[in-house]
Amino acid sequence: MPIILKGILSPADARMALDHGVDAIVVSNHGGRVTDGLITPMKALPSIARTIDGKCPILLDSGVRTGTDVLKAISLGASAVMIGRPQLHALAVAGMAGVAHMLHMIRAEFELAMAQVGVKSLDELGPAYVTSSD
Repeated sequence: MPIILKGILSPADARMALDHGVDAIVVSNHGGRVTDGLITPMKALPSIARTIDGKCPILLDSGVRTGTDVLKAISLGASAVMIGRPQLHALAVAGMAGVAHMLHMIRAEFELAMAQVGVKSLDELGPAYVTSSD
């Protein structure tokens, strides 16, 4: 079975995970509920992506609410994103149809954001499309 390690926030931990043979990592602060005050996953992502250097997939969890969040994550090195709270909110409001609508909205926002920055494929995205929010 593949091993996917969740909760990575530092390049050193990402390197250790890679050295121990994980198949993928999840950059996450577990929604900030138990680890508030730490670096955000989005800010941790670029240095982790440089450390991993394409050797395994990187998923970003925590803070993905919009299509532009997806664009930022992919631009900074994520292979994919995980969507938690928006899915739960959509499910609570409108059941399965609400989740389908939420996913459609995020995808449409992501496709629009890609068009607005002038890229046609995920391979064209990179750190140049994101500015630091420090």
